[in-house]
Amino acid sequence: MSGELKPTLWRTCRALANRRRLGILRHLLAHPDSSVSEVAAACRLRLPAASQYLRALNARGLLAASRSGPTVRYRVEPDPLVPIARPLTDVLRSAIAGTGSDLRAVFRTLTAFTHPRRLSLVSELQKGPATRPQLASRCGMSQEAAGRHLRKLRDRRFVQCCGGRYAAKRPRTRLGRVLWDILRPPAQPNA
Repeated sequence: MSGELKPTLWRTCRALANRRRLGILRHLLAHPDSSVSEVAAACRLRLPAASQYLRALNARGLLAASRSGPTVRYRVEPDPLVPIARPLTDVLRSAIAGTGSDLRAVFRTLTAFTHPRRLSLVSELQKGPATRPQLASRCGMSQEAAGRHLRKLRDRRFVQCCGGRYAAKRPRTRLGRVLWDILRPPAQPNA
């Protein structure tokens, strides 16, 4: 392997866009180095489900696991080999850490990017406004599929539409801005 792991943003958002996994992250932020059984008990999950959820978050580079005999302990710690892990764990730390935080809002924001087509649409719109037929053609999907994905992105405030032209809209929430910035390609220096 060449060093850097690259879990895709949409798969990471799909893993995170789960209320139980968000609850697990909240627990681990408050109680680092919890065992699988401690997480299961605290989050009211069956042991196999807790283990599966923890492995999914670990696979995305968001958790670190350590084993001591038969016990596996987890903590929120970004994998340095996963470039998107640090900004995501940093923003999630503040977005879900407190008991008063709104997991529904976090969940809703994450669902904007749980499909590769939605990432393609936003990436295309970050280049400039376009009509739905233009976007469908550029992103290789039917107009109907583009319409469904654009509606979801509009509902989550990543896209706006005026006069039949869609435009990317930088979100107001910190989590939305982090996702936006991860997706946005780095500026190319002038040649």
